[in-house]
Amino acid sequence: MKYMNTRQKEILYLLLSEPDDYLVVQDFADRVQCSEKTIRNDLKAIEDYLNEHSHAQLIRKPGLGVFLHIEEQERAWLSQQLHTVHVHSRRRTDEERMLQMAYDLLMNVKPVSAKEMAAQHFVNRSSIKKDLCAVEEWLKRFDLTLVSRQRLGLKVEGNEKNKRKALARISDLIESTEFASQFMKSQFLSYEVDFVTKEIKALQKKHSLYFTDETFENLLLHTLFMVRRIKMKQPISLSPKEMAAVKRKKEYQWTFACLQRLEPVFAIRFPEEEAVYLTLHILGGKVRYHLQQQEETLENAVLPKVVRHLIHRVSELKMLDFHIDQDLINGLSIHLNTVLQRLSYDLSVSNPMLYDIKKMYPYLFHLIIDVLEDINQTFDLHIPEEEAAYLTLHFQAAIERMHHSSETRKKAIIVCHMGIGMSQLLRTKIERKCHQIAVMACIAKSDLADFIKKHEDIDLVISTVALEYITIPHIVVSP
Repeated sequence: MKYMNTRQKEILYLLLSEPDDYLVVQDFADRVQCSEKTIRNDLKAIEDYLNEHSHAQLIRKPGLGVFLHIEEQERAWLSQQLHTVHVHSRRRTDEERMLQMAYDLLMNVKPVSAKEMAAQHFVNRSSIKKDLCAVEEWLKRFDLTLVSRQRLGLKVEGNEKNKRKALARISDLIESTEFASQFMKSQFLSYEVDFVTKEIKALQKKHSLYFTDETFENLLLHTLFMVRRIKMKQPISLSPKEMAAVKRKKEYQWTFACLQRLEPVFAIRFPEEEAVYLTLHILGGKVRYHLQQQEETLENAVLPKVVRHLIHRVSELKMLDFHIDQDLINGLSIHLNTVLQRLSYDLSVSNPMLYDIKKMYPYLFHLIIDVLEDINQTFDLHIPEEEAAYLTLHFQAAIERMHHSSETRKKAIIVCHMGIGMSQLLRTKIERKCHQIAVMACIAKSDLADFIKKHEDIDLVISTVALEYITIPHIVVSP
């Protein structure tokens, strides 16, 4: 990731402001009050920056000067980026600065000094060093090392797969996952984000996939990272065994076809390894509750044994019969299928609500941790506490269902951006505490408009995310 200092940003802004004219070096020197030699060095830095961040070209012609060849969409985006940096850089909070630093370090190919970072973020070097300590500790979770090279600077060392994992989990560094998502998308052109979004939606529709909003967002970011890293000549590397196993799956053909449609837009070729890598994330993606797809999707041989073992042991320890709850069995089967896929493909596991779930349901959480220790040993698995928290939600929802009574009620739907467990828990809690409400379905935000068209009798929408352009009475609740 190339950095530009304040003077270089001003020079680039001048180039963007003169769409039809060549500018001579002396013009820049007079404007920013420095030597022509400095301007020539700055133009080289700007060219490096443009090569990494856009399709724009800096054209030099003897006797005429310098001209920026750039599409209008990119011109508007770059101008906005420079304006945003100028306005907000001094107001950037400590957490936001750390997010930017972590992203830049992970994307860097060459070392960058603490002095350069301090200049970029308008803080002193002691503040940068404090942030770097936190980032360094966080990187260790992904087997990545922040190495300091004398007279050169800092560089993240480790394999590309782990760097991509860290990029996907960068939101762990700050409290606001929504800001992290917006930040990551802002690193790309709006038309790039829109086109990839459209293609992933088309993939879902064509092959009847039902990703959660969280998984959809992750697939979008993984694809955008992939494009950026390929352009930077930093491709992924996978083992022959991994390649062979995934290429046999139908999802690989779907992914490969999707990436082929992206190639002309981004002017790159996706290697097979990248197609396999994205397929792994599709295979390991969380899906929403959908019974019709269950038989096709649940193909892991050990899955039914794990589900039976889990339900049996929790039933014994809680002295409640969970075997009769078909919603619980279906929900656990779909969720654990994803978990086993992610574990087998060495994909990262995260749960932004881990702390809250442990706090809300401490007894049930620790009970499930104990059961998972037995399951991990019996089936040679490594299901982490993040997943124990999700499983806690499934069982808590089942407990809530046992106490819920049915009567004639107002029809509502839940819009939830998280997985099945959270949706089901919200559903049963609402129905138990608000007897006048019957939850008809739990859907993703992207499906809301179509669902309302087909079900005009819905009285209320309960959402975990903000909703726009909706006429039906609705409320936003905390998950």
